[in-house]
Amino acid sequence: MSSTKRILEFERRRIISLLWFLVGFAVWQGSRVLEAFAPSFSTASPIPTVLALLGWAIWIYHLGRMLLLKREMSDREEQQMNDERIQKNRRRSFTIGFWVMLVATCPLLFVETAFTVATAANLMLLIGITSSVGAFLYFESDGLSTMFSGLSPQPAHE
Repeated sequence: MSSTKRILEFERRRIISLLWFLVGFAVWQGSRVLEAFAPSFSTASPIPTVLALLGWAIWIYHLGRMLLLKREMSDREEQQMNDERIQKNRRRSFTIGFWVMLVATCPLLFVETAFTVATAANLMLLIGITSSVGAFLYFESDGLSTMFSGLSPQPAHE
């Protein structure tokens, strides 16, 4: 397999793993937040616990896949997978995640709520991490459109 095809395959696998990583994390932490906001639902039904375990399993599986993907790459391929575009998108997505989490924290500071500090922390983690990973996937979607150019071309997101 040529180097370019290997890089494209690695990139495709990374994006798919990140997408499932995001889904797993959102289901896992979202069900924990749901349990805190609706305690009667969580005690009456095992659904939130089952969802949390399912989300955690998806998250762990795709975290492992991403680590294995990194081990499969040579040093040169790893440098190509971490080019300027990726670094820029990573910085932009971190910035978005930080500000979204900061803005979401403001109402919690000014509104007296019935949930605990741990619930607020879980909510902030959920909002911050999902917005950051989601933003990275959004910024990478222009890379996806070139990777799957035959399917449906989309404009780059700047």
